[in-house]
Amino acid sequence: MKSLTIQILFLFALSAAFGQGNATISGYINEESSGEPIIDGQVFVPTLQKGASSNQFGFYSLTL
Repeated sequence: MKSLTIQILFLFALSAAFGQGNATISGYINEESSGEPIIDGQVFVPTLQKGASSNQFGFYSLTL
């Protein structure tokens, strides 16, 4: 019985791990005082080692 319970819990954990999809974080980077867009601003998530740069309008999009 204990082995069956462990197997069922393992299957639930496995399905949860593969069931997660990608997430996209996006937004604008602007100068605080003037509100002007920051061109080529950097957004970085250190724990995932992923980043993105903003375009000429200050927009960035990062898919995790």
